[in-house]
Amino acid sequence: MFQSLDELIADAEATVAAETSRRVMTEVEDMLDREIAEGKSESSRQRAKSALRSLLRVRNLTPETADLDIEWFDENFPLDGWDPVSMPTLTQDSYLDYRKRVRAAIERVLGIAQKRDAARSARDAWTDMGAWLKACPEFEGLGSRRLIPVTSTLTMGARQGGFQPDGTTDEVFRCLHGAARDSGTRESYRNASALIADLQANPERAEIWTWMRHPISPIRAEPTRTYDLPDHFLDEIEEMTKIAARLRYVTVKETWVHVAEKTRDNYRNTLRAMVSALLATGHISPQANSLRPALEDAEALAAALREWLKWLTQGQWAASTAVRYTGRLPCIFERNDLETSELKRLIEEVDEFHDSLEKREMNEETKAFCRALIERPGFRSDFLLSHVEPRKAAEKILKRAKSRRNGKLMPNEATLVRQLGTVALFSAIECGGAPIRVTNFLGITCIGTGAWLKRISKDRFELTVPAAHTKNKKRIWAPIEASRERYHDTVRWYLEYVRPLYLIDPSTGKSLDSCYLVPKVTDPTQPLPYDTFRGWFLKIMRDVCGIVCTPHNFRHGQASLLYHDNPGLLRTIARRLGDTEQTVVENYAWVHEEIEAERGQAALVAMIQKKGRR
Repeated sequence: MFQSLDELIADAEATVAAETSRRVMTEVEDMLDREIAEGKSESSRQRAKSALRSLLRVRNLTPETADLDIEWFDENFPLDGWDPVSMPTLTQDSYLDYRKRVRAAIERVLGIAQKRDAARSARDAWTDMGAWLKACPEFEGLGSRRLIPVTSTLTMGARQGGFQPDGTTDEVFRCLHGAARDSGTRESYRNASALIADLQANPERAEIWTWMRHPISPIRAEPTRTYDLPDHFLDEIEEMTKIAARLRYVTVKETWVHVAEKTRDNYRNTLRAMVSALLATGHISPQANSLRPALEDAEALAAALREWLKWLTQGQWAASTAVRYTGRLPCIFERNDLETSELKRLIEEVDEFHDSLEKREMNEETKAFCRALIERPGFRSDFLLSHVEPRKAAEKILKRAKSRRNGKLMPNEATLVRQLGTVALFSAIECGGAPIRVTNFLGITCIGTGAWLKRISKDRFELTVPAAHTKNKKRIWAPIEASRERYHDTVRWYLEYVRPLYLIDPSTGKSLDSCYLVPKVTDPTQPLPYDTFRGWFLKIMRDVCGIVCTPHNFRHGQASLLYHDNPGLLRTIARRLGDTEQTVVENYAWVHEEIEAERGQAALVAMIQKKGRR
């Protein structure tokens, strides 16, 4: 039905009223102008105004069209949000400087800064408790850093929430943790809860009860999607995860061979999602003694899968999440002796649960990264030589330590050299050898006759990933030879200067043994965990190399470059990646599809220029 003219005018007026009542970033510029008029530094405030417009321009916004909202600002301009692909006009230093200036101005406009200053200058029970903690022997010297979560994060958060120590209950603690705006603050609250719980359990620190009169229990980190499950269900899920993680029993060794730790985490999250869906659909009671009856009930499973489908269609899950979870579920059931025939039939009937070609396609963010490598020669060079800058930074630290009287690295320096050196090693092997998967990189051995990385001569290493350890069960072999790009030299340097730092017991100073190229810091008999390496890689690539990408995108970037310049060498590219030719086409065909689309458009437009038309 068509609206009348009066109705259209009324709607327009309502829209204008809503727009005019909305707070926008022009308030920030107005405040900065007022501060200048009051005699405060003009240069810094003019820079803040310029910074505001520069940042908003990245999101195609102006102060007139951007909401005045601190949460919106943090979401669109996070601390680690700089990306040379989407922000080619900004350096990382500029982004961080602009963000700092603009955020401080927004906080002043909204009164956040004033509240924080008031909380910081308060003198109350938190002050007294902090003074007592600092006097405890275990928190003297470097140990004082352990108090920051309590004396800073918890104290500030509780004061702003109106809570004193004697009124901070377990529930209050969890509310503060849940309301934290970033993962770093949440982690700080978790550390604070663990520290206070330890103090309350220590008879020698019973004085803590003078202030913290309610028992505090450590807050556990939750998976990416939070599933609110009863503790006894979590315990049963943990037991089922242990069983599902067993691959096979080795009789001679009398031990089980298990899946990787990351896979075990995935199994755990899959079970949590299933139980959450069962609870949401009422097919299991929170008071139930066991999960198994519901997991053996076909009607309950069908309802839970319908709930999963709802999460997918409503945007709570990505398509890839649904595919992964439904793919893992039968395996978890089978290893826990649960019937799977009906479960598999239910999953098979739902197209959205299948790993279609469309779902396997590279996401737009990764495509944008690969396009930038193809189109920007300077960025491409930085990417392909990304082992250089982390190595330089590590060598600078080593040189500084060598100049000291004792010639030794301090503990924090050794940690940083390990991180920088390992990222440099990864980049050198990926570009100078083969773009192997991260799990294969972390599994490389370099000691013994079966070592994956062997030094053949002064100028040559050979890398072999056995077929049993690759995704498609095909062996990967690649030489790493001396060249002007210095990939070989970086591998040699890592073995000589960085790897030994993994092989020293920090508590005793004694040497340790390991067959792994990159051992686990706390247990060299194991490889470095994936999540640990990933954290190092993301930070160092962004802050040292000026490249924002994941370790897996490092592989995607190389493949896209190769396929762009050499589409006829499909077999060679597939072999270098350790993939099938079909997989290469599925993942990287978009590169040439976009080129052909652009050529087609150009050819059509060129026809307009042709003469001799009737």
